[in-house]
Amino acid sequence: MPGSKKDWSKTNRNAEICALRERGLTYTEIGKRYNMTRSNAECIVNNARELKERKEAAHLRTEDKRLEDMPLADFLLLNDATIRLMDGLFRCEEYQTVGDVIQETEKEMLKIPNMGKVSINELQTILRKHRRSLATAV
Repeated sequence: MPGSKKDWSKTNRNAEICALRERGLTYTEIGKRYNMTRSNAECIVNNARELKERKEAAHLRTEDKRLEDMPLADFLLLNDATIRLMDGLFRCEEYQTVGDVIQETEKEMLKIPNMGKVSINELQTILRKHRRSLATAV
């Protein structure tokens, strides 16, 4: 469950693992500290590095765009959306930009397979950070 203590502790653990690697510890040493295999430690560091690179690329692609014109994938990546939310929105090919999404009502969004109330609430929270929201029903 997003935002739970378990998620936060895992996020903190992964950040600590990345910091240890940056300080020069080997993957084997990190694995021993966290009771995991060398390859698990390496995977965590590589995934964090890849995510950072993807976010930087998304930022460069979107820095001069109006929010409504921003590609939806970049917007969600830059706002740390959960995989559940991204998966739900990407199942529906008609949503390519943030503008496409904010034209929809909550009721219309709930018709998307795997888009439930939790995903809608997460989307609304992200949109509110940018002073946007889903359309209101008429």
